[in-house]
Amino acid sequence: MNANIIKKLLDKYFDGETTLEEEQLLRDYFRDKPESDFDAYRDYFTFIDANQRSKVLINNKPKKQRFRYAGTVAAALMIITITAAMVISSNISRQNDAKITKEALMTVMYHINTSTQNLTALSKIEENFAQLEVLNELKKLNSTNIPKETK
Repeated sequence: MNANIIKKLLDKYFDGETTLEEEQLLRDYFRDKPESDFDAYRDYFTFIDANQRSKVLINNKPKKQRFRYAGTVAAALMIITITAAMVISSNISRQNDAKITKEALMTVMYHINTSTQNLTALSKIEENFAQLEVLNELKKLNSTNIPKETK
């Protein structure tokens, strides 16, 4: 490439009017064979070229890392979802256990109340028997203490 073309490309480049292909031509030119008139530009384009290559390398890494991070995030979300499901299931199970326990206690209370009513009836029967015994005793006493009438 002759010096005039390089000079025009440099002017265009610093005016911000070059295409990507023209910029690549300049980088290739200064990487391969810089002329002495353009030594000052050589370091600049060598730096730009090295920077461009490192960006390509850096841009390739995050894609791999993004997938790694995406996998990590997906695994974390899965663990959180499973844990939440287990907690919710445990709470539902606890609620069901509480309901069953309450029903069992209500059944026991019903039977206790029924038994108490039966015991109340039995205690009344016992009281009546006790009164009958007292009356029988009084009857015996009366029969022994009263003299028989003679005819």
